[in-house]
Amino acid sequence: MSAAKRIVHNFGAYLARENREAEAGVWGRLYRRLYPDLERIAIAPVNSPEQKAGIDRTLFLRGGTVVKVQEKTRYRPHADMLIEFLHVRRDGREWPGWIEKTRADVLTCYWKPQGVARAWQMDALRLAWRERGRTWVSRFTVKRADNGAYSTLSVCVPLKSLPPCREIWTR
Repeated sequence: MSAAKRIVHNFGAYLARENREAEAGVWGRLYRRLYPDLERIAIAPVNSPEQKAGIDRTLFLRGGTVVKVQEKTRYRPHADMLIEFLHVRRDGREWPGWIEKTRADVLTCYWKPQGVARAWQMDALRLAWRERGRTWVSRFTVKRADNGAYSTLSVCVPLKSLPPCREIWTR
């Protein structure tokens, strides 16, 4: 693994910010453009089993289709996707990051400064991770976020190295 760039991270503050963002009107506009047959949107309650399983929002489409979505917001321009792959406790215990454990069907990442969202099918992202994750970790920047009792490791994967996604501009 490439040397991890260490950053201090307050997961509680990050989660609170993401929960506030969940109410932003931009998400509804994005999903209506992604899914023209969208009927209803449900936001996962804070600290709910859904949220803990990586499901931030559930989309209900005409015909009964249900799409579970994990959302990420980037607050600065980036040409990469930050893929969280591992958590490490101070005592050495480890558990997988969202790339392996989310139960969402889709990952939607919104780059707020550019006004663009990208939506990936989680099955395609997971397959790419299984096939190329080790290469990505050895080749691209790895960030280590210190969350107090544990650290989170994420790799900055250039967008061009990821599977195809749907791109939606909000401006």
